[in-house]
Amino acid sequence: MLTLYKFIGPYRWVLIVIVALGILSSLFEGIGLGLMIPFLDMVLNATSGTHSGGILVRMLRVYGIDFDPNSRLLLIGGTMVAMVLLKSILTYINVAITSWINGSVTHNIRVAAFDQLLNVAYDYIIRRDPGRLQMLVDTEIRRINMAITLAYNLIVSSCTAVVFIALLLLISWQLTLTFGISVIIGSLVIQRISLKARRFGREVVKAHQDLAERLADAIGTMRMIRAFGQEDRERSRFLVLANAVKRAFIKSEMVSGTVVPIMEIIYLPLFVCAVIVAWYAGTGLPTLFTCLILIYRLQPHVKRLDQTRVQLNTMLGSVEAVLELLDRSNKPYLKSGNAPFSGLKKEIAMEAVTFVYGDDSLQPALNRVSFLIPAGSVTAVVGTSGAGKSTLVNLLCRFYDPNAGRITVDGTDLRELSLKDWRRRIGVAGQDAELMTGTVAENIAYGRPEASEEEIRTAAQLANAAEFIEDLPERWDTRVGARGLRLSGGQRQRIGLARALLCKPSLLILDEATNALDSLSETAVQQTLEQLRGGTTILVIAHRLSTIRDADYVVVLGNGEVVEQGRPGDLFSANGVFSKLYELQSLGLSR
Repeated sequence: MLTLYKFIGPYRWVLIVIVALGILSSLFEGIGLGLMIPFLDMVLNATSGTHSGGILVRMLRVYGIDFDPNSRLLLIGGTMVAMVLLKSILTYINVAITSWINGSVTHNIRVAAFDQLLNVAYDYIIRRDPGRLQMLVDTEIRRINMAITLAYNLIVSSCTAVVFIALLLLISWQLTLTFGISVIIGSLVIQRISLKARRFGREVVKAHQDLAERLADAIGTMRMIRAFGQEDRERSRFLVLANAVKRAFIKSEMVSGTVVPIMEIIYLPLFVCAVIVAWYAGTGLPTLFTCLILIYRLQPHVKRLDQTRVQLNTMLGSVEAVLELLDRSNKPYLKSGNAPFSGLKKEIAMEAVTFVYGDDSLQPALNRVSFLIPAGSVTAVVGTSGAGKSTLVNLLCRFYDPNAGRITVDGTDLRELSLKDWRRRIGVAGQDAELMTGTVAENIAYGRPEASEEEIRTAAQLANAAEFIEDLPERWDTRVGARGLRLSGGQRQRIGLARALLCKPSLLILDEATNALDSLSETAVQQTLEQLRGGTTILVIAHRLSTIRDADYVVVLGNGEVVEQGRPGDLFSANGVFSKLYELQSLGLSR
């Protein structure tokens, strides 16, 4: 309960309302049932035990005493009905309020979790399995919704139990004592069950997370699985985790399911004991009958209290997992600067930039890298795999900040610029164009949702994508499928390029953006880049050196360091690393 309390936030006032409504509705029901005593006294014309019982019995027996018998009978019966009606109205109000609050709290948690994923440092995201993160935002938050509902039920049942027990004490303390002993015994048993339920609940969360991770991985690599004929292997791996989920779920449910049978066994002798106690205490039949009805109405609430405690413990793992995700104290965040950025005017400078992924003991991905990207120029960065090219893109997009050195934009440290302004002024087209589920037009306009249809078509033409889009079944409204898997690699790259061009960026980053294109398409894209030359600063990251032959400046990376830089013609003449890489690719000995 204390853990769930952290989620309620601005709705804490509702707890007071729930408690008040729970007490009032239970009181109305209890008084209504208590009026059974004078009602039965009159109907049965009972005289034995009419002077026994607690203070409440004596008060109820004089209710409407000044009326004639017929009128009093109608008054008592009408009051009983009115009490039950009021109780039902208050119960409905309670349900309506708790449903609204529960929906609002769950919505706030879900939005906060997604905001956390959007704002936490990129390094945190890539170090966690997407399936686990998806499960946290979806499945585990739905379980929190259930837990909050259970918590509200626990409060209402507690209020009912307190009121009913108080009424029972006022009617007959002897019968209440008998019932109390049974409750204490039951609670001790349930306490042991709750400890097991908490452990099994954590096992359920862990098993579901492992299964979600395996499922997301399998869906994302389905093409590879089928290409290598590994369907049976993947099925076996999935089956192992699915069986673990099944076992954890069964254990958790079996523990929760023991509550009702155990409580039934404990309460079974209660009726017999109540009759025996009433016999020796000289309690009249109407009082005994009313007590039994109150105990009968109280019994489900006591069962629910015990069962809810166990169920809440099984969901504690989900609550803890979501709390860990929302916790900001143990996660990295990139801090945005305040300096506005309206466009590149002079240059971007890499000044002795060093960056290490994760553990400082690892070899730097970039080590004291320095070079300039003049405004309006076409600058190419080349090198073999692992040279640090993608890391350079990550730093320019400010997915990470350098461990040492700095990146300046027109003399201002990139970290001092408004992150939102900077990212809105850059366009990135990569080798693995990340497409969203939606239409072709929606994906092209992702960076500028307000773009007109004409602007979308123009960007597609510049990216040499309009022709194949027109041939698609529904043309611009064709849905690309999850991650764009309905399109070829070259088609995805051209849509990604069109998306970057539509943003009219000040800095256009092409990260292997043409490696899946045929020669004709690549030539068309190069012609587009020529049109942009001078007005847009272009950074080309490439394996294929043919794509950067018209660059103004070339930076050659090797093992995270700058090994050469200069104009393409000068590097060819120098017969250095760049020249050798070009010769190898020309001979087909290197990609």
